[in-house]
Amino acid sequence: MENIYPKISVVIPSFNQGSFIEETILSIINQKYPNLELIIIDALSTDSTLKIIKKYFNKINYFVSEKDNGQAHALNKGFKMASGQICSYLNSDDTYIDNILWKIAEQYKKNKFKWIYTDVLFGNSIKNSTYFERRISSFEEFCAIQTIAQQGVFWENNSLKKPWFDENLMYVMDHKFFINLYKNFGKPNYLNITGAFFRIHGNSKTSKFEKILFDERKKIGLEYAELSDNKYQKNKIKLEIKRLDLKIKMHKTYSDMLACKKLTIKIKFFLEMLIIFIKSPFKKRDLFFFGYLKKSIKLLVM
Repeated sequence: MENIYPKISVVIPSFNQGSFIEETILSIINQKYPNLELIIIDALSTDSTLKIIKKYFNKINYFVSEKDNGQAHALNKGFKMASGQICSYLNSDDTYIDNILWKIAEQYKKNKFKWIYTDVLFGNSIKNSTYFERRISSFEEFCAIQTIAQQGVFWENNSLKKPWFDENLMYVMDHKFFINLYKNFGKPNYLNITGAFFRIHGNSKTSKFEKILFDERKKIGLEYAELSDNKYQKNKIKLEIKRLDLKIKMHKTYSDMLACKKLTIKIKFFLEMLIIFIKSPFKKRDLFFFGYLKKSIKLLVM
C-alpha cells in the first residue's frame, strides 16, 4: 500500500511546547497515512516536551534534541533528512485536520503539483477559531505580505535546492521560501478544504513579536524588488510594501483607540486614521482602510 501513495515528510520544529505538542503529533499519526515520514527537531526543551515525544518513538522516523540556531536552522536540519516526495512542516502548537494527508496525496497523484495550499483555521482553540481563507495574490503583493497560511502548504521535495530556509530570519523564513517557490513555479494549486489549525496563544511567536515579523517581511519584499530586472515589477512590489505599512499603521491606531476610554483621545486617534485613509493611494480598491474607519466611527458613537 505504501507504493500506491506518495511518501509525505512532515517536520515538527520543537521547543518547550509541552502543552500542545502531543496534540500536534496525534493530529499527524492518527490520520493513519500509510507512507508517512515524521521528523521532529527539538532545541533542548526543558518542559514536558521530551517526555511526550518519547511516548511516540515508534511512530517517529527521525528525532534529535540539540541546541540549534533558531527555527529556520531546525527546519533545514529536518528537511535534510526528509526523503518523501511531498514535504510540509507543522509547528509544535499547531495541528492538521483529519484526512488532510490523504487528500494532499490524492491531489499529487492526479496532478504532480510543485506546491499546493489549503484553507486554515486560526484561534486559541478549534472551537473558537476563524477561517483563514485568503487567496493567493499577485507575485508583487505576495512579496509584501504572505497571503496564505504556512500550516496548509505542501510542496514537492525536489522543487528547489536545499537548504530551503534563510537562517538569518527569525519569523518569516516560510514567507521567503514561498516567494522562491512562487518565483520559480508560479501560483500554487489551491485545494478548497480546511487543512490545518493555526493556534494563536500568548507564547506563540506571531502573538509576541508582531512588529519584528512585519519588519522582516518588509525587508525581504524590498530585497526581491531590488533583484527584479522588471521596472514595473520593482515599483509594484515597493507600492505593495507601502500599502502594508499603511495597513499596519491603521491597525495600530485602531487598537490604541479601542483601548482608550477618553472621548477626546479617541477623536485624536480617529483623526489620525482619517489622515492615513486620505493619504492612501489604495482606498479605491481596498476595503481594508474603509472598514477600519467604519469601525472607528462606531467606537466614537458608543
